[in-house]
Amino acid sequence: MHTEKLIQDIEKFKSQPENAEFESFEKPGDYFRKQELEYKYDLTGRFRDIGTRLLNGNDDDFFNQLIDLLSKEKLGASGHVQNLLNYRDYGALKKVIEQSPENRRSLAQHLREMLEAADTDELIWNKVDDFISCLTSIGLQDAGHTKRWPTFFLFLWRPEKYIFIKPNFFDEMLDSYGFDKIGKYTKLDGMRYSAVMHNMSVLKAELTKHLGDTDYIGVQSFLWHVIRTLKSKPTKENECVANIWLLQPPGKFDLRSEQVNLDWALAGTEVCTS
Repeated sequence: MHTEKLIQDIEKFKSQPENAEFESFEKPGDYFRKQELEYKYDLTGRFRDIGTRLLNGNDDDFFNQLIDLLSKEKLGASGHVQNLLNYRDYGALKKVIEQSPENRRSLAQHLREMLEAADTDELIWNKVDDFISCLTSIGLQDAGHTKRWPTFFLFLWRPEKYIFIKPNFFDEMLDSYGFDKIGKYTKLDGMRYSAVMHNMSVLKAELTKHLGDTDYIGVQSFLWHVIRTLKSKPTKENECVANIWLLQPPGKFDLRSEQVNLDWALAGTEVCTS
């Protein structure tokens, strides 16, 4: 692992004005707690409630409750809907489980078995494989689906043991810290997820040294902030940013539409900050 890169990112993270109150994961300050942590812990608690009912055999309403949880329920003090997954993600899941009762039964059974094995290191990776095979059989065969769904469910069920893989962001993060990328078009399987979790345990241990103890909700939140937020904020004088584009929407358009046509114009290149 590129330990020096992680330490540099920790310092950048702590130097940002919005993180001025951040002392540790135990004392994260208002901004980081409200923006990153609160809704995820709320989401985790609510998923555990419906997941426990699933494990007890009450799966008739599980998927309806799951889709509502992902698309409608207001979480944390901010009252925002979760944004770990977007509407295309849970829309694809909703579509396949509504196609047939067999799809619902099969997915519920394989999810139940995966959650039941979450605390058993000898079983979990095989159950991840079985769950991914089920996803593929019901039409969620894209590499992105194989990464999102098993890791999302395990992340919410046992955030102390598993991290959520948001595909594009995750490969960028792995590469940034010297780990092997999964690959955009490479499907996840139990062996690959096991390797990812080994790498994440190394990163988590190093992060804990500097920012205090946390679970993978804290780890994921820190990494997302660093890779997606800090990356867009140059901190050095005269730091150059290439390829600045101006996107001009053509008149009125509906943001709810799945397709928006944009006219573009090149505004500049090699723009430097001072």
